[in-house]
Parts: sequence; structure tokens; C-alpha cells
Amino acid sequence: MVTKEPEGIQIGIKLLAMQIQSLNESEALQALSLLDTCMKKCGPLFHAEVGKFRFLNEMIKLVSPKYLGNRTTASVRQKVLQLLYAWIKEYPRESKIKEAYEMLKKQGVIEEDAAFIMENSEESKKLSKTKNIFENEEMSRHLRRLLHSKDPSDLQTANRLIKFMVKEVLMLKKKNT
Repeated sequence: MVTKEPEGIQIGIKLLAMQIQSLNESEALQALSLLDTCMKKCGPLFHAEVGKFRFLNEMIKLVSPKYLGNRTTASVRQKVLQLLYAWIKEYPRESKIKEAYEMLKKQGVIEEDAAFIMENSEESKKLSKTKNIFENEEMSRHLRRLLHSKDPSDLQTANRLIKFMVKEVLMLKKKNT
């Protein structure tokens, strides 16, 4: 319906903006999941609406201590930051998403993205349950890229990623015994 109705995208965006700010954590998380699904399935017009500061400001409010960040639960804040990070990669044409993300980094709301995403993403949790984390190709490629970098912050991120990987293996072994 969002893409079929003449004003469906605008109405859908407004409704999602209200729901993601719900005080009910479950409701806010469901709205964020629906938002991500819409980003994947509703096409470039939907991406363009989400990529406007009018909508992005609603997401920023959830994580920024200047607005609702102190009342937002940790899982909702985490999901918002994960979505913004993922959208930068998936929708590079929407430059305002990256601008919003970079602004949050400058404000100190986001301390580091690579380690944040690897430690908290649902995908990494699923992967750690199904196979040895050191056999995860994507994570290994990411680690290799970090280790080959000359940037000291990349090397620090690589160090944290290695520690995370070791911790995951130890937790898996503990569960299996």
C-alpha cells in the first residue's frame, strides 16, 4: 500500500516516525524493523523520503541526549544506529543519511562504527551460533582490511574485533560444555 497509494510513502513515513518514538520498547523496535523492511522493499522513492533531514531528525532525536536519547532504551538506540550504519552502505545515494551519521559521530553519540556493528548486529550473533567465528569470511575480510591499514584507529578497532571474536569462541565453548 505504501508504494501503490499516491501519498502512501509520505503517510507511511509520518506514521513510522511517530511509532519509532513510542515509549513502548517493543513497539518502537517493531516500527524500526518495519522501517528497515520498507527500505528494502519500497524502492528509491521511499529511500529518498527517509533520506531527508525531516525524517532523519526523528531518528536522531532517539539517540541524541539533547532530545530523547536519555529516555530511549539501549536496544532502541542500538537499532537506530545499526540501521543508519547499514543504510550508509546499502543506499549510498542518500547522502543525508551519511551526514546525519557523521554528525552523531562528531557529537560523540557514536564512538566507533565497525566494532559497534560487529559486536551488536543480529547477523554476527546468528553467525556465532552457527559456526566458528574465525571461519566467518566477511568478518575475516573486515579484520584483514583493518590490519593492513596504516590508520592507528583502524588497528585499535582490529584489536577490539579480535578480542570480541575470542570472547565469542570462549562463550560458544562454554555453552557446548
